[in-house]
Amino acid sequence: YEEGLKLNKNQTIFYNQIGLLLFSFQNYTEAREYYFKALKFNSNNYQALNNLGLLENELSNFSMAKEYYYKSLEKNSEYRTAYFNLGVCLLREGNYDSGWKYYEYRDDKRVNLDITRNRNEWDGVNLKNKRLLIICEQGIGDNIQFMRYISLIKKENTKIYLLIKNDLLNFFIKIKNIDQILFSKDQLPSFDFYVYLLSLPHILKKTDQFPKPLNFFNFNSTKIDTWENYFQKVNSK
Repeated sequence: YEEGLKLNKNQTIFYNQIGLLLFSFQNYTEAREYYFKALKFNSNNYQALNNLGLLENELSNFSMAKEYYYKSLEKNSEYRTAYFNLGVCLLREGNYDSGWKYYEYRDDKRVNLDITRNRNEWDGVNLKNKRLLIICEQGIGDNIQFMRYISLIKKENTKIYLLIKNDLLNFFIKIKNIDQILFSKDQLPSFDFYVYLLSLPHILKKTDQFPKPLNFFNFNSTKIDTWENYFQKVNSK
């Protein structure tokens, strides 16, 4: 990047990229300086403004972070990354109404286009006599935390299918409201609507309080007996 700047010191992309590199090493002071250099040569650099927002969000300076995100969106109203980062910032502040709204701009919603193409995304409409596919996303912890929202979906002769990763099957097999758990796209039955799991808080408008957590863990009496017998035999601590 520095070699690039020697060739053309007005190339704001190099300043921005050096800033990102410094940010990744948690060198926030120098990263901020390079973002400002990028803006010096191009005040419309919406990516640099977004990156300044990321930096301030990392330091928990939420008001400043939001200001930069809004400025980024003023320069480019279609910049999805800034909308998403704004959503994360608002959620960290505890502003769940707006936070979940902008969290809908996350890229994870676009990883299963082969499933969702030409299908209707559920927006909270009545599901009477309908079939809903819920698509799990992100990490195991996210799925465990957000699975509780499924119990809030009103069912009236409604079928709810849950698409998960195979290694999560034992966690969710006893959850109420789910009619069938699937772990392969090849298994998918026909459905009327789809929704991503982490979109449920926004759709259900349950932002004033969180649903009760679910207990995913069950005792396996056979394994308990096996290990108890083992430790009795070896008399081990």
